[in-house]
Amino acid sequence: MKLLLQCGALLLAALPVRAEQLPVRVYTVDDGLPANHIDRIVRDSHGFLWFCTPQGLARFDGYSFTTYGAAQGLPKNGINGVIETKGGNYRSEEHTSELQSLRH
Repeated sequence: MKLLLQCGALLLAALPVRAEQLPVRVYTVDDGLPANHIDRIVRDSHGFLWFCTPQGLARFDGYSFTTYGAAQGLPKNGINGVIETKGGNYRSEEHTSELQSLRH
């Protein structure tokens, strides 16, 4: 019986094991990003992903992008980072290292 269990364990160990292949989706300007080049991705406390690009900032909710530019309070398009404050507001860091408030 012991030999039978050892042989069974050996056969199970020899079987190929496959990892689950997760789907990968590539997003571009055609999907709503301001640019195809991403400088930084930041996740906020609400689970949104913020994409910082040379052409602006985009917030991703898991389905679509909302872009931010001058009309939303950004004086320039080149965004290097975004910071969420304790009060729930957002500040963008421009390529010039200036911080600007963002109306979200």
